[in-house]
Amino acid sequence: MFNKYILNLIIFTTYLAAQQVEIDNIRPIAHLDLGNCNDVWGYTAPDGHEFALVGHRTGTYIFDVSTNPHEPIEVGFFDGPNVTHRDLKVHEHYCYSINDDAAGGIDIIDLEDPFNPILVGTYNTTFNRGHNIFIADGYAYIFGANVGAGGCRILDLADPENPVEVGAWEDSYFHDGFVKNDTLYGCDIYNGSLYIIDVSDKTNPTTMVEHNYSNYGCHSVWVTDDSKYVITGDEEYGGYLYIFDIQNFDNINMVATWYPDEPEAQNKSVHNVLIKDDLLYVSYYVYGTRIVDISDPNNPIEVGYYDWYPGQQGLYSGNWGTYPFTENGLIYSTDYSGNGLFVMSYPFMGEIEFEE
Repeated sequence: MFNKYILNLIIFTTYLAAQQVEIDNIRPIAHLDLGNCNDVWGYTAPDGHEFALVGHRTGTYIFDVSTNPHEPIEVGFFDGPNVTHRDLKVHEHYCYSINDDAAGGIDIIDLEDPFNPILVGTYNTTFNRGHNIFIADGYAYIFGANVGAGGCRILDLADPENPVEVGAWEDSYFHDGFVKNDTLYGCDIYNGSLYIIDVSDKTNPTTMVEHNYSNYGCHSVWVTDDSKYVITGDEEYGGYLYIFDIQNFDNINMVATWYPDEPEAQNKSVHNVLIKDDLLYVSYYVYGTRIVDISDPNNPIEVGYYDWYPGQQGLYSGNWGTYPFTENGLIYSTDYSGNGLFVMSYPFMGEIEFEE
């Protein structure tokens, strides 16, 4: 085992040197050269075993990460139409994978035996494309579907293999969204608005707030654990992070903005944002994976980054998605420009336990 680890480390170090990556306070664990990836999520089995779910231009990959984090093992691949964007989330032991470019619907993958995942169905009853999916409390929220205005379609997952649409909100187009405690936070990218919607009645979502803070760009959103602050990421030239105090819906205040301390960062674009505890995990396209301490939302401070994308060429190049919600401290990040999947840890951990 020691010799195998040393060999892995030598290979990874050679890769890092060749790519001229920039790392601060993050430990690289593994790299899989999968080509063009898009979004990424994770599944933790009941016994604690971790799996990475990777959206790819050609389909959906399932990787066993826990057996040997330095060499994740492919345990499943489900091909689909060749697409730019594929988004996925998990409910119970099911993975739901949707794309925004072809009429494929939602692939439903059973992970009850995660070493032998099975495609058990496809939902395409009321729509067959969507840009993003979020799952909370037994419901799937589809954003940017190819029906109506492309707002939000709500699916009941009481029967996980046979979702049923129970409601919709179609006042505007949503690029992405987040749901917590029957409150939906939606990103109207084209008008630059953050919507806050009451979804306690799934059959009749009701708008509570439209907070317009820009002319364009509101792409991704997440909410702090105490529900007092919301963080949005603007996907555009000059798009970065905004932190809003939402304790009073009648008086929403922007308390901070953030972008990497890099040349030209103000002219580039952020992509997705996620919050785990007091840390903001950001897939920041050409600036890689960034980790920002938001324990004081008025003063966000970067505490680590892993930037493997060379230079700053392009707006949507580099890190597409990041997933931090593992139990073993590992982070998964994907690259849209052909560099595949990266596994890393923060803080800089010692040797990772194997479960071989």
